[in-house]
Amino acid sequence: MGPQNWACRPIYYGWWVLAATAAIEMLAIGSTSYSAGLFVLPLEREFSLGRAAVNSPRPDQATAVLPGKSLNTLPNGSPR
Repeated sequence: MGPQNWACRPIYYGWWVLAATAAIEMLAIGSTSYSAGLFVLPLEREFSLGRAAVNSPRPDQATAVLPGKSLNTLPNGSPR
């Protein structure tokens, strides 16, 4: 198997899927997590909050642990 065989082989389809998925994930994470700073000043003005209150964890992030803990128990309340 020489170098000329590698040059004419097409790129494996799975690598294209991986690259597309990584790009979409970067856009999704960037648009949701890192754009939160855009809303700090409008939220401060609208609700008369301080920066600490506006920048505290979002309620959906802070309470994400509760459903996980409740799903980790059996119907009789004992842990799995």
